[in-house]
Amino acid sequence: MTTTDESQLPPDAEPRERVYAAADALIAAGEKPTVDAVRRRAGVAMGAALEHMRAWREERREKRAVVEQPELPEDVTTLGLEAIGKIYGAGAAQARRDAEGAVAEAKEAAAEAQGEVDSMAAAADELEKAVAEAQAETKTAQEETARVRDELAAARAETAEVRRELEAARAETVAERERARTEAQEARERLAAVEQERERARTETATVRETVEDLRAQLTEVRAQARADEQAARERLAAVEAERAAAQAEASRAAGELAGARQAHEAARAQAEAAERAAAVAAAAADQARAAADQARADLEDSKRETHAQEDLAAELKRQLEALERRCTALMDENEAYKNAKGGGK
Repeated sequence: MTTTDESQLPPDAEPRERVYAAADALIAAGEKPTVDAVRRRAGVAMGAALEHMRAWREERREKRAVVEQPELPEDVTTLGLEAIGKIYGAGAAQARRDAEGAVAEAKEAAAEAQGEVDSMAAAADELEKAVAEAQAETKTAQEETARVRDELAAARAETAEVRRELEAARAETVAERERARTEAQEARERLAAVEQERERARTETATVRETVEDLRAQLTEVRAQARADEQAARERLAAVEAERAAAQAEASRAAGELAGARQAHEAARAQAEAAERAAAVAAAAADQARAAADQARADLEDSKRETHAQEDLAAELKRQLEALERRCTALMDENEAYKNAKGGGK
């Protein structure tokens, strides 16, 4: 067995080499190479130290058991039988020395065996501690594994729930998009209807405005004609009143003449009859004047009623025009609000 200095070993040396080097170093230092001392010095596990120390001791015993025979010179063979006795005596002495060495080695081996037993007992204690620690770590690991499994199951359940919620959200998003498309289409249709209504309202407004302008022109003409008719009626009424006054004056005068004629009675009968005829004519003229005045009043009332009717028509047309203007304004506001809402939605 070759002695190896442990300081010469590379860092990645095999455990056997490290154990052998540590045992040789302990022997060289005059220390007892126990398994525990070798294990600590070699920095190996207890199992490796026990295995390689057995091999190291076996090789050491085999080395000691080998008796190296000295090589005799060739001329010794010629010495004869007389030299055999001397060689036998020297061999007996060597045998005694070997026996004593064997006993010492046996004692040393017994001591080493006892040390190995002690080391093995210590190793067994360490193994028991390691086993207890491993069992505790195993229990902790089992508990941690159970906890991780529970957390994994919870995570899987939560993932399934999230997936269900995601699917529901996707379905809701699709439905929401469909509703949005439908609402957008309805909004576009409403906008088109509003535009059509607005255009129709513009057309109706223009037509109504033209009609109102025509009616206003007609109303102006009617009012002018009514004022002219009223003025003519007033003039006719004034003329009739004048004629009536003249007729009344004539009737009064005729009555006076009739009274004078009656006083004359017989003398002015003919004149009285003429006066009566004149009075009859005057009365007829007065009746005609009354009838003309009544007709003039009736014409004036008709003209007033027609004027009021035209004014009522103009007021009604004005109300219709204002209603159409309010409707156009409401449509324009609704269109503007829709455009703003559409722009905000983008």
